[in-house]
Amino acid sequence: MDFSPVNTGTNQNIHSKIVRLHFYFYLIFLFFPTIAFSQAQQVQQLQITDFIMYGGSIGVTIGSSNTINEGSVGSDVLVQSTGNAQINSNIYSQG
Repeated sequence: MDFSPVNTGTNQNIHSKIVRLHFYFYLIFLFFPTIAFSQAQQVQQLQITDFIMYGGSIGVTIGSSNTINEGSVGSDVLVQSTGNAQINSNIYSQG
């Protein structure tokens, strides 16, 4: 009986596809952190003068039925509403 491998060309094609997939996998994971960190360095530092309402360490509470159309609302801890408020601006919070 002959136990030689059959379709050695197919095995080589599968092996080359696996090698290419490994290459692309490593390529993506080597360059992705570089791209992510380079964009993270471009974050603009906000100043307190950028806000129309800023709560600092106390927080901001917006009453129900209030509307904020422009500017930014921010706090170091919490920005909340007591009901249905319409906010058409940026909200920044670290809490």
